[in-house]
Amino acid sequence: MSLPKATLIDVISSPRIPGRARIPGRAGKVLVYRGLVEGLEGEVAIKGERDDYRYPDGQTMLEREFHLSQKLSGLISTPRYFSMVDIGEESTGFAMERFNGRSIKDLILFDEYIVRVGELITNSTLAQLKAQLIIAYERGYNPFDVQYIVLTEPQILNGKRFSPGDIVFFDLELWRLRSDLGEYFPNELQRLLEQLCRYKQRCKTHD
Repeated sequence: MSLPKATLIDVISSPRIPGRARIPGRAGKVLVYRGLVEGLEGEVAIKGERDDYRYPDGQTMLEREFHLSQKLSGLISTPRYFSMVDIGEESTGFAMERFNGRSIKDLILFDEYIVRVGELITNSTLAQLKAQLIIAYERGYNPFDVQYIVLTEPQILNGKRFSPGDIVFFDLELWRLRSDLGEYFPNELQRLLEQLCRYKQRCKTHD
């Protein structure tokens, strides 16, 4: 069965931060593109192999992440993962919903930007992070290298309505079953909660 064909428009980049150069999303083995997919309305995000270098395990990694993300999307807040897609040049990727938010992990070096992100961090934000990670853990998953964004505007993702300050998880490629990795979760959860609390204390917050 052939995969839906995707048209890649450009690489999704981080926003321009005052006094800093624009940072393209070119870390690691893959890229996240803005693109179109036949059968889907509007632009989507497409995660695929880098255009400047192909890793031997790139395709396998993308397929594993897509199937894992689909399973986790029913447990925690994530964008909708549509399908694997054909991105041309004998390469595949997967399509997912785009979202508007700020990744805390990507912005920790920019103090002037943390202030703007930190205004969104509320007690509800902290509670969401803890509750959703515990749900995933109780279903047998061990969160690792947890990536999440704090939404900056109201939006609907994966059929659910979200508000500014809500958390959405993405880049789930390193999450694994506890039976495969052992008991890593308690320390990771505590670290993530302490990180958010530090940002909340540094910035003006509201509930």
